[in-house]
Amino acid sequence: MFAVSGLPYIPTEVGRVMEESPAERAGLKAGDVIAAVDGAPVKRWEELAQQIRQRGGQPLSVTIQRSGQDLKFTITPEIRQSENLFGQKVQTFQIGVASSERLVTEELGPLKALEEGLLYSLRIAALTLQSIYKLLSREISMDTIGGPIMIAQVAGKQAEMGFSHLIHFMAVLSVNLTLLNLLPIPVLDGGHLVFLFLEAMRGKPLAVKHREVAQAVGMMLLLTLMVLVFYHDIMRLFSPRQ
Repeated sequence: MFAVSGLPYIPTEVGRVMEESPAERAGLKAGDVIAAVDGAPVKRWEELAQQIRQRGGQPLSVTIQRSGQDLKFTITPEIRQSENLFGQKVQTFQIGVASSERLVTEELGPLKALEEGLLYSLRIAALTLQSIYKLLSREISMDTIGGPIMIAQVAGKQAEMGFSHLIHFMAVLSVNLTLLNLLPIPVLDGGHLVFLFLEAMRGKPLAVKHREVAQAVGMMLLLTLMVLVFYHDIMRLFSPRQ
């Protein structure tokens, strides 16, 4: 996908400057492009956020591009509350700017596209596993889960934004389903792998009776999960705030 349509990313263009923030006190304005932090070039918004977090509360020398000119500002990040990808409140060092949310596409060759595709898939896989862990440990609410209805709604919104966005969403969904399918639950492929592993360790397959019980338990778990996601899907339709 990256080889055909390029790699989309959010540039370091400032969309909004928070009131009474370090950025506002330093003189940053909407439309400024942050080109470097302490001499290190930044191109993507996630790179900028990472540079700020790594330096903690130390003063930063920030290079800004404004109206064709390069300007330098000294900004000291402050701890502010924000939401992470899971909707949790977190305290992080910030300078008080929001991105323009404008997407830029970088053209990639086949080999670079393959590298970026693998790295992106690994990041999505890691986020999926974190989400599963946080759901099981009740760090995030079960209200956040969704099923076919939610998938259809999100897919529709992505399709409205363009075909490449829809393909991108399908790729993310595919990685999610792959990991879910590999969970060690009977009925799923992960459950079959567990049976095969036990068979290799024992030198013979599990008794049919034990496999039938495991399959029944696995089916009940899946049915329970289906009822849960459909319930939240339907409730979300009547309560859009969820």
